[in-house]
Amino acid sequence: MTAITDRFAPLYPESTADLLVVDRLPAPAHPSPPPFAPHRGGTFFQCYRKEEVLGALPVEHSDDRLMLMDKAFPHSRYDLMLMVANDDVRNSPLDIDPRTLQRITSLAASFVDHVSDTRAAEEFGLDWAAISIGYNHNRYTRDRDNAQWFDKRMHWHLICWPDEDVRKKKPKRLADVSSVREKRWLVDPIGFLGPDLLYAAVRKDSQFSWVGKPDLERDRALRLPVGLKIALPNGWDFLRSGDCADWITRLHLRAEEAFRTVRSALTGSEDAPGLWMRPRILPAKETERRLRNIGWITPELRERLLVLRGLLRDVSAEEMLNFRADPSAANHRLSIADLDYHMGFCTPSQNQPGDRLRSANDVYMFMQFKLFSSPGPVPAVGGANAVTLERQHGPVMTTEQLDRRSAFQSAYVRRIGAEPGAPG
Repeated sequence: MTAITDRFAPLYPESTADLLVVDRLPAPAHPSPPPFAPHRGGTFFQCYRKEEVLGALPVEHSDDRLMLMDKAFPHSRYDLMLMVANDDVRNSPLDIDPRTLQRITSLAASFVDHVSDTRAAEEFGLDWAAISIGYNHNRYTRDRDNAQWFDKRMHWHLICWPDEDVRKKKPKRLADVSSVREKRWLVDPIGFLGPDLLYAAVRKDSQFSWVGKPDLERDRALRLPVGLKIALPNGWDFLRSGDCADWITRLHLRAEEAFRTVRSALTGSEDAPGLWMRPRILPAKETERRLRNIGWITPELRERLLVLRGLLRDVSAEEMLNFRADPSAANHRLSIADLDYHMGFCTPSQNQPGDRLRSANDVYMFMQFKLFSSPGPVPAVGGANAVTLERQHGPVMTTEQLDRRSAFQSAYVRRIGAEPGAPG
């Protein structure tokens, strides 16, 4: 078995080498996209163009504002974003009304219905298509790319991949990916440690009885994405329930608590660092002492965290200046500043004629954690456990493809009863 070659290789289980992956699957591009520039602040329409708004959704129970958006840099031919579009940034499940979150997950279930619709499948070529749904969270990292990019408004990705698109590149073993950066994008160095820590933090809490133990061998066999998994009762219909929004919020809260507890053990502080700053690592003996005082951390996890501590190193002032001058190097070598995760929903099933995705009973909620890698969702499609996308240099969509993309999005806007276009 060929091992993972990387400074952080000790954090990867041995069998990770045999995960099937696709690196840089070409994603379609608009003919004239806007400059690929970070938004670091401003009102909603200072960050996004009105022509990108596909529809607005009235919210009666709060002042949360929801909009459906076209993506300037698509993930697939048939995708869109569902954004919490207030001028004040609402970043996490805690920043919006619980009923808004339930509305969002219900709209995600309607996206599955849309892809599963026989007429839509015929019109847009969606037989055997795959889907991925979810959002990225990172509140404080603004000095380098991260799962949530630079604008911190909560936004959900609703993505459908036609089968012919995801089959353009054949999966290969993770160990056969030559680039260390690509390997980290496909499976982050804490891609396994993070889920194991969160599971340990909740496993004795009866409120989290629905959280299953991470199982790499199951994920390999079923071609599921890397991360913590929860098998959903009632398949996609579970997304329409208040329980789904509640589970998301509780997992977010517990992940925040666990992350800050572990960060304090490693650095002496729970707080996120400032822009272009990273905390210093505590001496190993002090970290070990602090970890021993955290009741939910098992001896095995303590040893793995000490391995992580030994692989991390302090960033000098000179190195930080170099990172500021070289964003690409910062994206690869500078750790993400705060809790960074993707929360998603997926199924290994495909949109089969006569057995559409909406009827799948193998639907999972999954949570992926990141320490270095900048891509948000790393989905499992096309027979792979992990797929990264080439979104800046993919094939430019033809006029016909753009028209079909627009028709797909417009049909979904009508399905959910949104007001077409930007408000006002």
